[in-house]
Amino acid sequence: TNNDYTTIKYSQQTVGIKTIPAEFSLMHLFPNPATNAVNIKFHADEAGEIQVVNLFGQLVYSEKVNAEQTQIDVSRFAAGMYVIRWSHGEIIESKTFSVTN
Repeated sequence: TNNDYTTIKYSQQTVGIKTIPAEFSLMHLFPNPATNAVNIKFHADEAGEIQVVNLFGQLVYSEKVNAEQTQIDVSRFAAGMYVIRWSHGEIIESKTFSVTN
């Protein structure tokens, strides 16, 4: 007889992106939400580049930094959500923040 059959393999492996615990994060961002300025604190004096993009993917701010902390004036940013990206060599970290008026 012609019997159809299917083999199903089941795995309990976790697939996805792991979140870096805050204490190991390279960059801390505060306050969030921000109205006038957002502060960015790094764990070390590492040269890097900060880029801020809006949710349309448009670059709204870019700066090279070499400090343990820096501040971005967001008072002219439109209210909404933004993504900040810090890069240092092959290390890249992104965080989201919001601006309120």
